[in-house]
Amino acid sequence: MAEQRLSRKEIRQPDQFVSLSVQTASWIKAHASFLIYGIVALIVVATLITGWRAWQGHREQQANTALYEATKLLYTRSANRPKAVEQLQKLVSDYGSTDAAALAYWHLGHLYFEGEDYPAALKAYRQSQQRLSKTAQPLLVALVTLDIAYAQEASGVCDPDAIASFEFVLQLPAHWLR
Repeated sequence: MAEQRLSRKEIRQPDQFVSLSVQTASWIKAHASFLIYGIVALIVVATLITGWRAWQGHREQQANTALYEATKLLYTRSANRPKAVEQLQKLVSDYGSTDAAALAYWHLGHLYFEGEDYPAALKAYRQSQQRLSKTAQPLLVALVTLDIAYAQEASGVCDPDAIASFEFVLQLPAHWLR
């Protein structure tokens, strides 16, 4: 007996791709409003995140400009130092969460240290250390830590904190500090 071949029409099975496409189209029709709301929500979230990042970048740029203006006063004449201190203090109050604020506290610490106000210098250096980002250069972290130790030593607070600060500096990757 000869084998007889059956055609697709005779088997009457639907095409897999066509049936999946039909099911997908019917699901999209049934959930069209949810899909539209979801896409709109994604666009709104993406816009908000982009706006937030742009605002943060602009704010960081303004803080860097203010830091530049304040440090420019520091290195000109000594008569400008009070104005520089005022600008640095304004910078840290207006832009406290920026990297420029960490550097402003560091400069304030130097000014207080030069004026022999060691407790204020220590406080400013600690503020700088707290505000330094995790991505800060290891050299800057080492210098701030070293400044803290020197301010502790100069203020007569040569307690275990000062010793711990000096020991921490020895553990930093800046080999030239040793």
